[in-house]
Amino acid sequence: MRFFWIIIPLFFIGCLSYNIPEMVAVSPISWDDVARVTIENSDTVSLRDVDIIIRHNSKFVGDSLRLSVATTTPDSIVFREFVTINMPRAVEPSVVSNEIVVGYRRDVLFDKTGEYTMEFTPATEVEGVKAVGVNIVYINNN
Repeated sequence: MRFFWIIIPLFFIGCLSYNIPEMVAVSPISWDDVARVTIENSDTVSLRDVDIIIRHNSKFVGDSLRLSVATTTPDSIVFREFVTINMPRAVEPSVVSNEIVVGYRRDVLFDKTGEYTMEFTPATEVEGVKAVGVNIVYINNN
C-alpha cells in the first residue's frame, strides 16, 4: 500500500508540462531594432514546443506583423527565417496590453548545453508592440 502512495504522485508529476516564458520590452512608440531573448539550456534530451509571444496595444494598426527570427546556438550556428504573425485588433480602450501566443516550432530538441539566443527584428518599423518573446513548453513524452 505504501508503494501505491509513492507511485501515484510521481505519475501525476510526470504528466505535467511546464512553461518557460522569456520576454523583452521594446519601444511601443517605434520598434525597428533587434529584440534579443536568451535561453539557458542544460537539458539536451527533452523535446519542447516554442511559441512566439507578442504583447501589443491599440496603437498597432496592422493585421499582421512580419518578423525576422534568428536563433543562435551555443556553438554559434545561426538559423534565420522570416515569419508573419496574424495580429488581432486590440480592444479599445485597453488599459492592459493584449497578448497573443503563436506556435513557432514543435518538438524542438535543444541538443547543446549553454546559451541559445533568439533575435526578433520587425521587417518594417512598427508602432504599438510593447514586448516580444518566446514561451518554451516542455513536452511530456510518456
